[in-house]
Amino acid sequence: MRDLVGVGRLKSIGKCLNSGVGGPNSRLLDMRILLDGRVLEGAASTLREAIELARRSAGDRFLIQMVADGVPVSAEDLDDPPARSPYAQVLEITTANPEDLVRTVLFEAADMLEQVKPMHADVAQRVQRGELSSAMEGVAQVFQAWGDLRQAIDLAMKLGPCSAASAEDLNSMLTDLARRLTDLKQAISTKDWVGLGDVLAYDMDHSADRFRSWLLAAAGQAA
Repeated sequence: MRDLVGVGRLKSIGKCLNSGVGGPNSRLLDMRILLDGRVLEGAASTLREAIELARRSAGDRFLIQMVADGVPVSAEDLDDPPARSPYAQVLEITTANPEDLVRTVLFEAADMLEQVKPMHADVAQRVQRGELSSAMEGVAQVFQAWGDLRQAIDLAMKLGPCSAASAEDLNSMLTDLARRLTDLKQAISTKDWVGLGDVLAYDMDHSADRFRSWLLAAAGQAA
């Protein structure tokens, strides 16, 4: 997919256009579709039709926001557009060029790592205090955060592949990260709480620093 329509960062608004079909009492309600504030020419009454029309009109730009009648389009509707017709009265769609989008994704991922490091320290401290139930909740959040980071990196690479050297560095870091996450799981399964705290407090922070440096450098290259 060339845009973020199935991934989630979308908004939209709307109002209704009518076009008569059939007999005098029959009408087809088409949406009014705005692409970056410009009214799109062409008929579309379902969300799927609107997305297809917007893609054709957007060229190389990515669809990043949709709002239907003042309400953000849900992730469920974006993943599997309903056949409801009309989907909305007015659908407002915003686009971005690939370079800007790549930079945004990379910078946001780097910022996210600044929030991950305190999580590592917090969970390690809970382990040291023997607050294991609370610590396990924190570990789950750590795994979720790193999973989100991986998704952001995958998305950025699809939008704008990096250089061969940068890709080699990334592959090395991802391999190292997978090993550290495996170490976390192993420590939990064997109830090695000291080892768990060490991996979080030292190894995972080291991974966070490496990834953040790479993300900021890659964002600079995309400028």
